[in-house]
Amino acid sequence: CFPFIQQCTQKIIDGKEGDNAVIPCRVTTPNITNLKLQWMDGEAMHKNLSYKTDIYTGIQIINLKRYYEGYYACTATKDGEQKRSEKFKLNVIPGNNLFTFMEQALMYVNELYLVRVKELEGGTYNFSASNSDASSTVSFDVRINKKTESHQLFTPLLILFAATAGFLCFILAILVYKYQQKPRYQIQWKVVEGIHENNYTYIDPTQLPYDDKWEFPRDKLRFGKTLGAGAFGKVVEAAAYGLTKADSVMTVAVKMLKPSAHSTEKEALMSELKVLSHLGQHINIVNLMGACTVGGPVLVITEYCCFGDLLNFMRRKRDSFIWPENGEQDSGKMQYKNIPDPKDPESCGSYMEMKPSPGAFPQMNSDKRRSMSKGSYSDKENNNEVVEDYTLALDIEDLLSFSYQVAKGMNFLSSKNCIHRDLAARNILLTHGRVAKICDFGLARDIRNDSNYVVKGNARLPVKWMAPESIFDCVYTFESDVWSYGILLWEIFSLGSSPYPGIPVDNNFYKMIKEGYRMLNPEFASEELYEVMKACWDATPLRRPTFEQVVKMIEEQLSYNSKHVNSRHSTVLSAICVGRQQQQ
Repeated sequence: CFPFIQQCTQKIIDGKEGDNAVIPCRVTTPNITNLKLQWMDGEAMHKNLSYKTDIYTGIQIINLKRYYEGYYACTATKDGEQKRSEKFKLNVIPGNNLFTFMEQALMYVNELYLVRVKELEGGTYNFSASNSDASSTVSFDVRINKKTESHQLFTPLLILFAATAGFLCFILAILVYKYQQKPRYQIQWKVVEGIHENNYTYIDPTQLPYDDKWEFPRDKLRFGKTLGAGAFGKVVEAAAYGLTKADSVMTVAVKMLKPSAHSTEKEALMSELKVLSHLGQHINIVNLMGACTVGGPVLVITEYCCFGDLLNFMRRKRDSFIWPENGEQDSGKMQYKNIPDPKDPESCGSYMEMKPSPGAFPQMNSDKRRSMSKGSYSDKENNNEVVEDYTLALDIEDLLSFSYQVAKGMNFLSSKNCIHRDLAARNILLTHGRVAKICDFGLARDIRNDSNYVVKGNARLPVKWMAPESIFDCVYTFESDVWSYGILLWEIFSLGSSPYPGIPVDNNFYKMIKEGYRMLNPEFASEELYEVMKACWDATPLRRPTFEQVVKMIEEQLSYNSKHVNSRHSTVLSAICVGRQQQQ
């Protein structure tokens, strides 16, 4: 290694004649002077040889000639001391000469491209290449075929075909997009398998087992009126023969898909069946009664709730709502409005519209009317229930009872690790004795035409009932169900008003939710009930009460008001009698 000329492993330098070659003799220290190229064959340097020096890259020989070939070295001087590098062998490769002859003309080219060849350019082409050692020639003929005349109609037909194909592709793309955007039926309830740092893992409902004990012969069902219909299917009232006992007839609700349902929707209904059987029975859940899974379309048989959904039930009862003056539950201070005549009770309406329609009960023999307590049917028991359920007006005790029952049902679902995801008054059904039952009514609701479901992204969501983390982060948890329960409380104590009245769901609405906006106390809620609502609407999910705690909160309010139930009933019945005497 030389002190100020860098050692290089490359000992042979190849260069093509006419090109430049670089001798990599770089210096290693500054202040180098007089960097030169030295001929090492004992003869003087060629006069025509010219080169450039660069302390960083080395020495570049310009325009190589064949006779430049030989051994060279680099010399450099520093502080009067001259050093020389090791020898380099420079090989000069002869340059090739490529000739193209065309019609006796000589052209110097490396490649020949024939573009848009004309008929006159056909003929014999000779390519020659040579150097000092050898030469070579190759010849080939170029024949130009005459252009065939296209038919006069060919071009227009080709254009028409291309335009038609493009249009059909465009229509197909639109149809595919519409199909992908079309909402798919899926069960709202999700069963949690595990929780890790607020990340929920759900059980795949398709993997849940199905017990054949739920199987019921489809020929023992007699279908009646449609209770509700949606984009994916419908719920139909039916009489089930021998469902509970061999000689009994029971009114049930049957969920079914439309005949045009896709395989994914059939799988979703089967998943709902499996989830319901997995959860088990509870008085405040619309319980599974049976199913038909073989020999035809899937039918899910559930309890029949004759009063329909809670939302429309409360709206129909607004004019007959009993509200104590000064907020006191004193029978002497009750206000009564439009208490119905027991001879003309409101009958059970449909799930969707809840419109009164006389004779809504199935026409059965007197011994086949089913009561809640005994599991059989009788006209006497049914009439007693009608008097109790239909003639009594709605009051605070009822609202608290609805709130308590829904909380109990949700506490049951959460104990089974089940998240509802669409808790609202429209998804609560009422049956005899004003028993509230939680359901998933997605099958029989057309969310595309339901104003409660707003387009957000590629889905329609019940935004006004959703927790902030569900709206903005698509996170559904037990705590987000608690938020929705708070909205449900507001619905109950406003007698079925729409949440966030007068506020459309737009960017301003989302901004208000992010900034912590909360609804005011509804008209018929006490301050204690409003505190429960606000606790459910806490911005921090983990600070919201659990459903077990909510049950205790509502239980306290219910206990405070329950001592006036008997006096309330007595006063109402007295008012009914007075009204009937006045009519006579």
